Amino acid sequence: MYDLLCVYNICGINGRNNLDYYIKAIDIILRQKKINHRVVLSSCLNDKNHILKIKNHFKEKIDYIVINELVTINVSFNKAVLECVKHYGKFKDYVYIDSGAMLQTEYELCLAYDFHKNNNYGITYCGVDTDTGYNCLKEFWHEYPYRIDNLPRNPYELRPGDCVHPHVQIISNDILDFYEKLWPDIFATFGTESTFAFLCSAIRKKSVVFGDVVVHHISGLDGGSSGFMKEHDNLLEKQNDGKQLWNHTYKTNKSIKDIIFDQDGINYGFGHEEFQSLLHHKADQYDNCGLCVNNNLKYWLKDNIFLKKKN
Repeated sequence: MYDLLCVYNICGINGRNNLDYYIKAIDIILRQKKINHRVVLSSCLNDKNHILKIKNHFKEKIDYIVINELVTINVSFNKAVLECVKHYGKFKDYVYIDSGAMLQTEYELCLAYDFHKNNNYGITYCGVDTDTGYNCLKEFWHEYPYRIDNLPRNPYELRPGDCVHPHVQIISNDILDFYEKLWPDIFATFGTESTFAFLCSAIRKKSVVFGDVVVHHISGLDGGSSGFMKEHDNLLEKQNDGKQLWNHTYKTNKSIKDIIFDQDGINYGFGHEEFQSLLHHKADQYDNCGLCVNNNLKYWLKDNIFLKKKN
């Protein structure tokens, strides 16, 4: 069994040419020391010639999951993981790496993974130098604009309602074992980040920002929510009440608003986009460590923020 599946996620919907950057980023993922890992390229609608050049460069050193239809990053990432699990079996844990993230040394992943597994976290976020989302942490909600010199103290354990941007994110196999996918996939654009702390807490695990590793990151290298942002101009009122970006779903007739204000979810302790005061969770559903005290939230999450398997 491999310890880690590292999924490097790229997107060609906007037609940008980032081929050289992709190759450099994959190369340093492959060169990570002291970990037993497999690397897979997850591609959505990238130029066929670019994919061919990547394959010619790395050959069988990595795997390739190439999607030639318009899907969200949530869907393409989940598919890459599930296809690799079919081929290799379960991994101990998984790493989401976005296209703009570039590891800087050959030991960063080992350092972060040792911290992750030794402390039994559900999700460990590596630090990045741009587009951190740290201003979405309760401690920093009023610190606009956030600054690199105002990083969370390390490590910074997330509480229910906290969220950060998952540019390099180590995810426990316990998430996959229960939810059957790693990322909630009802989201067409924004909002996924807001769910991760709840996913962990519901199965009695914590999530953490590990700032001892700070990865270089180019924000929006492939374009954010490519292929779906333009849909905001044509959405039905039910689907996008007031054209609020958080209220945009994928492959479901329900709006995010319909889902998050479900009374059962509220009673079980779900919250969403709390830094925008959209829906605050019920604090009495969590213990002093921020772990969920009921056995219902995890089932509600599985049934409501993940698409059914056929999708």
